[in-house]
Amino acid sequence: MHEESNLLRPYSYFHNPASGTYHFDTDHNVDFTVYFVLDSSWFPLFPELSDDIYTFGFWSSCAGRRDRRVMHTLAKIIKEHFQLNRDSILTFVCDDDDKKQMSRRRKFNGWYLLQRGTGVIKLDKDVVFDGKTKHTSILMHEDNLFFSVVSEAYLNADPDVTSKILD
Repeated sequence: MHEESNLLRPYSYFHNPASGTYHFDTDHNVDFTVYFVLDSSWFPLFPELSDDIYTFGFWSSCAGRRDRRVMHTLAKIIKEHFQLNRDSILTFVCDDDDKKQMSRRRKFNGWYLLQRGTGVIKLDKDVVFDGKTKHTSILMHEDNLFFSVVSEAYLNADPDVTSKILD
């Protein structure tokens, strides 16, 4: 039982305020860097959102073995992000260059499921562009001042409003 509880415990991490990144190391010596980058290109018709739109992503030092604690750590970092930035809009695009976009989508869904009960809502949109499907998601807190406007613009996938999706 104790070993199972350790598998669900997030890794310790630290925040680097200068770069805005988070860092943690796994038990398997894999180094992770998590980032939230301001990205106003998502909703150019709504300049009032430009300080609240972030693209979420991470790098790892290598393709380590499956580690459930990584998922819990990333979920905790995302939860902390929304606690500090209630009106934040978090965007995620599953890169399709290496044909692993479905795996990325499943992982992002797993992180989201760990957000239940926090008021964070996830919206998904698949967009076909140049014959390729882009799997995208946005996360917002249900109390976000622009929740309705952003939801409608995102789900309609109007290229003038969500130009980032088609990059």
